[in-house]
Amino acid sequence: MALFRKRPSETPSVPAQPESEEKTYGSKMPVVDVNACNVCRACVYLCRNEVFDKSYHRSNPVVIHEDRCEDGCTLCADRCRPHAISFQDR
Repeated sequence: MALFRKRPSETPSVPAQPESEEKTYGSKMPVVDVNACNVCRACVYLCRNEVFDKSYHRSNPVVIHEDRCEDGCTLCADRCRPHAISFQDR
């Protein structure tokens, strides 16, 4: 037995969503310094645009989709403890 039921005449109210800003990709690309990297792979798992290859679990992060790197996003570099990630212009 359901404790709460919607009446058939009720319509669900949907909150207005703010217009999303358009993402800009491609002017910078991440570069991993393999000598400084400690292979924690935090950058791989934190990247929301899947710039890094997730299939290599025991090696340094590999950039496979550099064109997906979002301008202004530095999440991977901010979380990198040995500071092994930098960005360069294309």
